[in-house]
Amino acid sequence: MIHAGIGPTHLQNVLAECNLPSISENTLRKKEKELSKQIGEVANTSCRTAQEEEKAQSTNNNVEASFDGSWQKRGSGWNYNSNTESGKVLSFELRSKACKTCEYHQSRKETVPDHDCHLNWHGSSKAMEADMAVTMAHRLKDDGCEIKVVHADNDASTTARLQVEFDNISKKDDQNHVKKGISTSLHNISKSYRELQKDETRQYILRCFMYAIKGGETEDDIKCNLERIVPHVFGSHEKCEDVDWCTYNTNPENFKYKSLPNGKPLTSDGLKEELNSLVRKMISRSESITDLGSTQANESFNQLVSTLWDPVPFKIAVAAVLQKNEDMLFVKVSYEAASLSPGELTMSIASARDKKKGKKKDKKTVERIQDHQNSEKRKRILIPEKIGKEGKTYENSLELSIQKTLTRVDIPPP
Repeated sequence: MIHAGIGPTHLQNVLAECNLPSISENTLRKKEKELSKQIGEVANTSCRTAQEEEKAQSTNNNVEASFDGSWQKRGSGWNYNSNTESGKVLSFELRSKACKTCEYHQSRKETVPDHDCHLNWHGSSKAMEADMAVTMAHRLKDDGCEIKVVHADNDASTTARLQVEFDNISKKDDQNHVKKGISTSLHNISKSYRELQKDETRQYILRCFMYAIKGGETEDDIKCNLERIVPHVFGSHEKCEDVDWCTYNTNPENFKYKSLPNGKPLTSDGLKEELNSLVRKMISRSESITDLGSTQANESFNQLVSTLWDPVPFKIAVAAVLQKNEDMLFVKVSYEAASLSPGELTMSIASARDKKKGKKKDKKTVERIQDHQNSEKRKRILIPEKIGKEGKTYENSLELSIQKTLTRVDIPPP
């Protein structure tokens, strides 16, 4: 059921539609509890295998890992540590603020019986991620796979907590979160300055920032690249002599900006100071943004967890870890751990899905993904223009404000 992402009711509905005898929920839960311990042991073994692979692939035993957390709901959260080379799970952790069994007996003022209780957190939900990261880092160190570099976003106090516990750990910012942070800052600045209100202008300046960050191999390179941005967009090109992306010095008389308003440089002094402030902010983080990391594997894992179902989050996390590390063949590994036979049909379906997944992964090259993302972004830029042509078509209580005498007006083609 967990593997299929369904619960007892869903399974009973499927069997009923197939005109097959149903299985009671109590029976399903009983068997699920019997298998949970074996599946958990298999998941831990899979993580230890991934740790050995990571150490073998790392240079000078400098293990790099990415951290990210997610909430099934605000009462529970999970976090996992991903191998940056293969994307496999090195370790996982879960925090839960609720237990249905405990709540049931406490509400009836009864003694809570012995049970498999996963209530292990009494603080705020926001503090879960940092605590889980520290716990996993200590566990990995005890297992002989100490982390030297962490890839993480800037949304939590994870890095600060880790650096208190471990003196020799360093941080790499996540590329997507860095880009998103700069984009958000530009959007906030645009509320006060008209020159920056066009999406095309903000995207151009965002590209300048990302070129500067990704084009530098050292901290000094990144600092130098970032310091060129504001003078460049305001028409001063003295610092652009050594770069290929600015063509001003090759033909100063005919030079035009492709993405700035009317092809001319920006002029607002207030906007210039705001952008300089943003540049100084990024320069102060030059150590973290050198050789940007990625938490995409973690985001993929979080999405995988969201497709599974179980009232006990721990079982979801364990099943997701196995599916991430062992692909669809994790069913075979789980069956063998429980001394059961997976069956020929089960294995053939799992093998076929693994092959399909491999082919799909081969097709998804970085270039094709970026081209698709850029294409979708260009479509979104045109949406405000289309809305302007169409007029009001959807709004709260719109029908009450429309005059009954209105005549039909055809929407012009794009």
